[in-house]
Amino acid sequence: MQGELRRLTKKLGVTAVFVTHDQGEAMIVSDWVAVMNEGHIEQFATPSDVFQRPKTRFVADFMGGVNFLKAEVVEKGSKSSVLRVCGVTCVAPGFHQVQVGEIVDVVIRPEYFTLLPRGGPGTVLGRVTDALFRGNTWSYDIKLVCGDNVVVEFATGKEEAVDRPVEPGTEVWVRWNGSCIHILQ
Repeated sequence: MQGELRRLTKKLGVTAVFVTHDQGEAMIVSDWVAVMNEGHIEQFATPSDVFQRPKTRFVADFMGGVNFLKAEVVEKGSKSSVLRVCGVTCVAPGFHQVQVGEIVDVVIRPEYFTLLPRGGPGTVLGRVTDALFRGNTWSYDIKLVCGDNVVVEFATGKEEAVDRPVEPGTEVWVRWNGSCIHILQ
């Protein structure tokens, strides 16, 4: 029905306002999404931007499935910011209203992590606290040595650098692509 609604509005060339509390449904049927909080619009953007680049902690939490981490701003440029997250230095794309030395909240989606059996540049040591097989995905809760907890997910058929399944209690190294980090306002 969602696909049919989208096709119909496109075919007829009409503008429709669709109200839903189902985030997945909003992503499917919409060209633009307005996320509201207590009667105010927190973010108005494309479904992709709302999902991948939430403006606020409320939007990120509402869209679900994100990891919140603290980061120190090491350097600020016009098109990116250099951050230190759990001791790892990485680049967050985009212009941000931040200052060098500031501690900011960042989000990283669970699917943007990689698990490794050994450390290396850009990795953080952690310990698996829970492992869930969900059919099409594996989901791991990991306590990082810096004290933060993250959820790491990957598709069952996706090549990963660690042997699956990884049992709770196992030490693993976690890496993420810096371009997937998003600084919250």
